[in-house]
Amino acid sequence: MTSAEEQTLAERLEAGELVVWPTCPFTLPTEQDSTFLRSQQSPTAISLDPQSGLLDHPRAASADDAEQLAAILRNFSRSASGWLAHQLPEYAGKWTRDRSSWLSFEEATRPCRHQDRNDLLHIDTSPDRPTNGRRILRLYVNLNQNEPRVWVMSHPFERVLQLARQRQRVPAMNPREWCLPLAGLQRLLQRDWSGRPAYDCFMSRIQQMLRSDEQFQEKAPRRLTSFAPGSAWLLFGDAIAHAELRGQFALEHTFFVPPHALARPELSPLEQLVAAGDRNAVRRAA
Repeated sequence: MTSAEEQTLAERLEAGELVVWPTCPFTLPTEQDSTFLRSQQSPTAISLDPQSGLLDHPRAASADDAEQLAAILRNFSRSASGWLAHQLPEYAGKWTRDRSSWLSFEEATRPCRHQDRNDLLHIDTSPDRPTNGRRILRLYVNLNQNEPRVWVMSHPFERVLQLARQRQRVPAMNPREWCLPLAGLQRLLQRDWSGRPAYDCFMSRIQQMLRSDEQFQEKAPRRLTSFAPGSAWLLFGDAIAHAELRGQFALEHTFFVPPHALARPELSPLEQLVAAGDRNAVRRAA
């Protein structure tokens, strides 16, 4: 095994490391655009789909505001993606650019359902845009002028999966089967009729198990991390349990990285689920 200094950025990220740049290393919105962004308030993320160009912002005050927001998020996506492609050439051209988002709300006081709370330890999933076994890479920038954004980091996915296996069996399936929609009795057993791939359904169950486990939330180890104004950070959100305790005004960009682009695919949640599969669970669900 190589030392930490010899590992590539991709290897470090895939192993669950959170990588921080004290000063954002790529071009950000102008001060005028940043001021405009901070004026756009929403209790949920304001997101742009770079594939379709569609903006999701139910509270846009006007068509002009929506157009300006879309332009800012589109430019952010281009700037962040271009820089990240140079940092992670293994992924560039193979990943799928998911949404670029403006997070205007204060995490500590955001009103939301328990199952959506980011201030509880969780792993990232993609409930409305199935990953099909791809990993979830997330890039953030703190655009707050004065206040840090505060997170805590906890168990890696390997340990999270061990905890999950104490409560539910992991079906024995190969990677292709994990990426197929749930069928037959599996839908009934998992109480999921969404038609999503088995992988996305199972990862969502783990996410909600963590959020609902009061003992885990109270006793799991926590490493406090503070992101200063103007800083950027990058992680695989499915690699480690984390919580976003405090912070307002941030840009975020999600990328889906397919298994064949990974430096160490055996560390991915998909391969860990394959390795943990219980053949008895499959026979019961067949």
